Order: sequence, then structure tokens, then C-alpha cells
Amino acid sequence: MDNVFIINPAAGQGDKVKWLSGEIDRVSSMTGQSCRVEYTRAVGTGEIQARQLAEKLNGVEARFFACGGDGTLNEVANGIYGFVNIELGCVPIGTGNDYIRNFGSRDIFMDIAAQINGTSKTVDLIRYRGKINDVEKDRYCINMVNIGFDSNIVECAGRMKKKPLVAGTGAYLLAVVDILAKKKGVMLKIENGDGEVLADGQLLLCAIAKGMYCGGGFKGVPHAFVDDGLMAINVVRDMNRRKIMGFLPKYRNGTHVNARGADEIIIMKKTDKLTVTPLEDDCIISFDGEIEFGNGPIVFTSEPKAVRFIIPEKEVEAK
Repeated sequence: MDNVFIINPAAGQGDKVKWLSGEIDRVSSMTGQSCRVEYTRAVGTGEIQARQLAEKLNGVEARFFACGGDGTLNEVANGIYGFVNIELGCVPIGTGNDYIRNFGSRDIFMDIAAQINGTSKTVDLIRYRGKINDVEKDRYCINMVNIGFDSNIVECAGRMKKKPLVAGTGAYLLAVVDILAKKKGVMLKIENGDGEVLADGQLLLCAIAKGMYCGGGFKGVPHAFVDDGLMAINVVRDMNRRKIMGFLPKYRNGTHVNARGADEIIIMKKTDKLTVTPLEDDCIISFDGEIEFGNGPIVFTSEPKAVRFIIPEKEVEAK
């Protein structure tokens, strides 16, 4: 089976890219496994390259490893969707890398030999359709959609990462402080597939998820599962700064849903369809950690058993 590594050369701080290329060559020579390296050319090209490569295989089985962060994984997942002969993997050389947290430690996924000898697990995707960045889009999300406090943090963290000596989780934590000072939430109307209005007005945040984690390790949606066929919805009502300060530590470790008074401020649901309508212009939305701007109603649907995701063969020692 061919192993195709699609590497984002701008991932993280770039220090892992050169190492990864050499490690792939080493493992390929050692095991005799066929390994091929492709580099993305710009933001969004990972999807195009993955689709073109999948088409050229003409049904031959292969494994495509997205090497970067959750954004790179999103691109490759969109590129291979519909190709039943292609399995999806992830080598986490990006910053957040939240999706893999649902399966184990980062070290497991950094072992290239364990990756190419791993087994695949069928997982779901979230399909979303609507006007985004003033363009009608129809795409897929593998981990989580964040709107409000979470997406504002991701957008701010993206700016923080451009500063010297700021990267990864540190950028997210600095962004939390900045967004908390501004107390920036979101105005949304949220309806499930039955037309039930879950929320309408000012909210702190809304998360639509298949995975539990976002923002570099925040366990924001602990009732999400990658393979149960449904989307997990987590809506947090608006609150003052003092309450947010007490809420954030619990939100980070996933205990917020069981905290005292949680039933008054948190709406937790499972659904296969959801419509989210921003009640403000250019609503900031994070799709698998990538920032977009919503310009109207967006319909989300669950896509069960959409792709086969590779789980590395075994635990490895930290490198």
C-alpha cells in the first residue's frame, strides 16, 4: 500500500518539517514500505492536491497522511472524501492538533513506522453548507466548528503566533486573556433539525463537534464522539467576566458540564442536523481551527462513517 505524506511546510514553527522528511525516508528504507512526500503550496491547496492524487490512483488503496495542524487535516479530509480506497492519517507537526487528542498522545502519532503499520477506524464528518466569506460553500469538518468566544480566541491566537517567541498553546492562552478583556461573544439563532430553537440572541459561545478538544487542548465538548453518527452541540449562554474567569479552568479540563449551575448556562445536545444563523455581519467562525466569516444561515449535517482514520500501531516512547 502506498503511503502519501502531504506536508504543510508552514506548520508550527517549521522545525519539525525537515525532521519529518528525513524520518519518512529512514522508515521507508528500513521497512521497504512505499512512501511519497508532497508539500502543500499555499493555504487551501492541500485539498486540491489530495483530490488530484486520489484520482490518479484510480482505485488503488493508499494512505494519505496530513502533516501539519488541524487545518491541514481538514484540507486533506475534504480532498479524499468520497474515495473509498483512501485512508486518512495525521502527523501532528502543527500547533493545536486537537483532533488526535481523541485517540491518544501526540507521541503515538509522531512515530512514522507505527503510523504506516497502524489500523484504520471509521469516523464521521460534519458537512456544512452556507454563505461563508461571501461565497456559497459546501465542505466538511472533521473535528469542531467554534463560534463566539472560542473562534474569537482562535482568530486572536493566529495573530499572536506571528509575534516572536509565541507559539502553540502559549498563543492560545495569551489570546484567552485578550478576548476575556474584551468579553467578546456572539449573536446567534440556533435551530435543530426539528425546528426547535435552542438559542436566539447573545451567547458566549457555540461549538458543533465530532471531537472533544479545541484551542490547543481545551476539552470543551466532552460529550462528543468521533464515530457515533451525531454532532455534539455545546452552547454557553452569556455571562459576566467574573463568571467567565471561574468557568474557563473547568472548560479547559471538561468539567464545566458538571459544574454547579451548569444546567442554567450550558445547552448540551446531540443531533444530526443544525441550522446556525449569525445575527451580526461577518461572524467569526473557526472550522477545524481555520478562521472564516459567516454571512448568513449555515446548515450543518452529520456524515456518519465518512472516512477511515489511521490509528498508529502502538504507544511509543517520547522523542
